[in-house]
Amino acid sequence: MVRIKRLGVLNVASFLGILGVYAGIIFGVLLFLGIFLMSTNLAEATQRDSISFSGLTMILLPVSLGAGGFLFGLIFTPFINLLLKVIKGLKVEIGEEVV
Repeated sequence: MVRIKRLGVLNVASFLGILGVYAGIIFGVLLFLGIFLMSTNLAEATQRDSISFSGLTMILLPVSLGAGGFLFGLIFTPFINLLLKVIKGLKVEIGEEVV
């Protein structure tokens, strides 16, 4: 068993930021498809506006979720490290590689 006693703040923040970008890409594509499919029954001008809004969302959602994940990691990793210090680490079992 291995004990994790401390997490790197920038490592966790980077990981959560990248995870947020990937989640934003997935949600952005799903939102674009949903808005595109729902706007097929709208008038042409409204349809154009809703499709341009969903295209903007595909760009802004990954950026905002990535930045939010990074900031979340920067803010809360020190609290996690404090908790790990109080409970004297976290036991993790690492399996051996079978060749």
